Amino acid sequence: STTTMTTNPLLWSTATTLNATSPGHFDKISTAKLLLVGSGGIGCELLKNLSLSGFQNVKVIDLDTIDVSNLNRQFLFRSKHVGMSKCQVATAAAVQMSPHTAATSANTDNATDNNNALNYEHFHGNVKDDQFNINFFKQFDVVLNALDNVDARRHVNRLCLASEVPLVEAGTTGYLGQTTVIYKGETECYECQPKPTQKVYPICTIRSTPSQPVHCIVWAKELFTLMFYHGEPKDKSMLYEDDGDDADADADADKHEEAAIEASKSKSTYMDIVVVKRPSTNDENPPNKQQLQDYTLASLEALFITEINKQLGIDKYKGAKNAPKPLELRKLETGIRSTVAPSATKSSNRKLYDSTVWSTEQCVAQILNCVEEMYSTKSGRGRLREGTVDFDKDDPVAMNFVTAACNLRASVFGIPGGPQTLHDAKGIAGNIVPAIATTNAIVAGLQILEVFKLLNCKSQEGLAAAVAKCKY
Repeated sequence: STTTMTTNPLLWSTATTLNATSPGHFDKISTAKLLLVGSGGIGCELLKNLSLSGFQNVKVIDLDTIDVSNLNRQFLFRSKHVGMSKCQVATAAAVQMSPHTAATSANTDNATDNNNALNYEHFHGNVKDDQFNINFFKQFDVVLNALDNVDARRHVNRLCLASEVPLVEAGTTGYLGQTTVIYKGETECYECQPKPTQKVYPICTIRSTPSQPVHCIVWAKELFTLMFYHGEPKDKSMLYEDDGDDADADADADKHEEAAIEASKSKSTYMDIVVVKRPSTNDENPPNKQQLQDYTLASLEALFITEINKQLGIDKYKGAKNAPKPLELRKLETGIRSTVAPSATKSSNRKLYDSTVWSTEQCVAQILNCVEEMYSTKSGRGRLREGTVDFDKDDPVAMNFVTAACNLRASVFGIPGGPQTLHDAKGIAGNIVPAIATTNAIVAGLQILEVFKLLNCKSQEGLAAAVAKCKY
């Protein structure tokens, strides 16, 4: 350990600073065994911090694979990694940036160097799997949570209580975030206080694995932006995919052949229809009704049939409890031809309109109405050209579109209680907070400071005293 420190100026500087403030503290860091659950937004920041701080023994658990939408805020990932395991790529990246120069020989299966100076090991699986039991948790000095859902947090919380291992919990909501140390008998646990309804949702869940109606509503809002926002930046919607995402992979095809193939597989089929084939916004040559019908049908077919079949074909949902089922083309065609889309033109219809769950065909007809509203009027085309179309829950066109698209998405994924009335969808859509990458970075930094305090106090005063100090 000492030999390794002297070979790297950055690591030597870190060790000298830490040992000056607390003798032996760097040795505690280099020998500590940590478990990180999650390698997404907060998890990537944590792995970077753990690596650069000198931690040598870290195991990482994560079930997710890398999606194109992750690249704008999970900075350990690149376009060539799309479709690969998050924890595998993240641990390998953490090893490469580690000050421990002996770690340059990391292999692709587990990021562990030949002389065991650095041991970053990944587990691509669900933290609820049987292998991650109490005995597994007991081997660690500290567990760090970087999860994005309450259910998994509760599970890890209970395992840490049962194994009597301190847990450093963290979470973010927009610009707000918190870090909490949890230890049995000394602090309240994660479940001691009721949790507010979640308002920030991970992009990979929204794009690929929705399980709640709100996930479908967030996706529908992003689809509204994708279809109707013509301004800059082009990638304002999380569903947008730039051709450049594949260009990097192609350029590196010889070196990263498998990654290039995965990136190609992960490229969504809807972009070439929804964005590339948008109707004209030119007032001198406006699209006719047939063109708008063709565009709407082609877009919905790409989104709810072609793309779903593609994902099923590459085993995207292998092992999932409920695999998605593409919509029937005949229902889309019936909806396009329909002249009975839900309407609230009369005041007497307002209450019924707001409280009725639309059928698949009615949802399709409603989406077509929204497309026609945007492209058939001069004012609508003007908004599109100027790039001023943003989702507003008080805009009838936007809210009708989101409700209809949400219900189609919920039908595909078989979401329990999925189809929403306009009234319910409006209430949910107005209470969603966007995720902020910098909040994740700040919270991850605070988690590392809590780990420092735990390790520094543990041997001197006992773990209970260490946790007591970390509560404030």
